[in-house]
Parts: sequence; structure tokens; C-alpha cells
Amino acid sequence: GYDPPNAPIELGRIRFILATRGEFFGLDELLNDSDVQESLIAIRRKIIGPDRLPERGRRLLELGLITDEGLAFPIVLEEDYRLLRRDVEALGEEVSGEVEDALADSVDSVEERCAAVLGELDAALDAALVEEQRLRPLRLARGEVFVCGFEGARGPALTSECHEIEGGLRCMVEYGEGGEVVRVTLGRGSAASAESPLMTELADRISRLSVERARLWASELGFTGPKGDLFAYGFSKLVYESILTVLSQKGFIPGALKLEYVVLL
Repeated sequence: GYDPPNAPIELGRIRFILATRGEFFGLDELLNDSDVQESLIAIRRKIIGPDRLPERGRRLLELGLITDEGLAFPIVLEEDYRLLRRDVEALGEEVSGEVEDALADSVDSVEERCAAVLGELDAALDAALVEEQRLRPLRLARGEVFVCGFEGARGPALTSECHEIEGGLRCMVEYGEGGEVVRVTLGRGSAASAESPLMTELADRISRLSVERARLWASELGFTGPKGDLFAYGFSKLVYESILTVLSQKGFIPGALKLEYVVLL
């Protein structure tokens, strides 16, 4: 799968949805640099050209994320994001009820529900976006990257990390600020695991609705070709985060926690 950023991206004016596969160490921090962000917005608004990037931002040229023509990835400007956000939140509200009902019927413990919603559904959604919706990352010399920026966006503080262990995966997720430590093991065949029929069905539903709506917005915003796929990925992940927000507000998952879980494969 793709690697999420190592830290929540909340530092600057632009919120980036970022997933990488390859050698992109430090890209999340670079995209969060305030000077780099100011330049990216100026390039997006055609105020300056790529040659005016600050020194630190020139690594984006080296990586191929910026070319002589401009940005190789989409940034949604704040005035457009304000409108787009309504659709994101409406979709999140709509689908959250389906997620809640499905997991309430099939997953017994609160701990397993947390692992399902905060970890495994995200992984299942990644698979659905790539395999079912055929979204394609930006292919660069150092690997592949999904990246899309949303000026003025805010999201939940969410970080996740998974490592292979003998017989499965060990994952750590931090959601919100503070919160208790929750530990759980998902056994083989668990309905809460990413590859279960239940989670696959939920992820397919989220991806279909999100990408369908994202395609309309991409056309409206002029994101064509590879940028259209990068935008659809970013839009879909915003919908997923909106689902988390609704479920935490309802008390289905805690508003903040540190989750450590193992998936037996």
C-alpha cells in the first residue's frame, strides 16, 4: 500500500492529502513549510513562475512535482474549497450512518470498531480507490505519489503507521489530541479487517460516491488527466475524514485515542 504522512498536516494554509510509495522522505514536512506554501499558492494563482520558488522548495522541482509549466499536482484554492466542503460534509454524513449500522451489527467490541474505522477502513478505501476506481498516482523517478492540496482546509489530527510482523501487521493510530491507549487484536477472518467482505463493501461504497462527485468537481475546477485522479483521491480522503468526525461526534468512536492493534493474516 501507500505510506501516509508521518505527522498530521495542519501547520500551514494548505492541507495536503499525501500518500507515497518510494523514496520521498521528508516530503510532508517540505509541503508544510510556510514559505513553500506561500509560493505554491502564488504559482497556482499564476502570480509567480516555478523559477521563483524559495531555495527549500526547489526540491519539488527535483522530484518532478513542479515542472517548468507549473504544478504537477492539484491545489484547490480557498474560495473553491468553501463550496466543495459542503459536498464533502454531506457525503460524510450520508455514509457515516451506513458505516455505523454495518459495524454495530458485525463488530462486537468498541476496540475492534476503533480499529475498523480508524485503520482498516482507511486501508480498504485505498485499495478501492486504486483497484476499483482505477485512480492512478503521479509516477516520478523516485516512486509514486498521490498528493492534493486544499487551501484553508482543516481536518482531524490523524496519523497511522503499520509494520509487517510474523503472521500479520502491527498498526499504530493516533486520533485527536491526547486520549487513552486502546489495544486490540483482529483475528483471522475478523469482520473489522480491511480485506473482509464487510469492509470491502463499505470502502467500495465510499469510493464510488466520492469519486463520482469528485469527477464533477474536477471538471468544474479544470483538473484534467493525472491531476483529475490526484484530486479524486484527495477528495475521497476528505470524505473519509468527515465520516470519522461524524462518528466521533455521535460517540461511536472516541474523539481522541491512541490505538495499537494487530491484524492476524
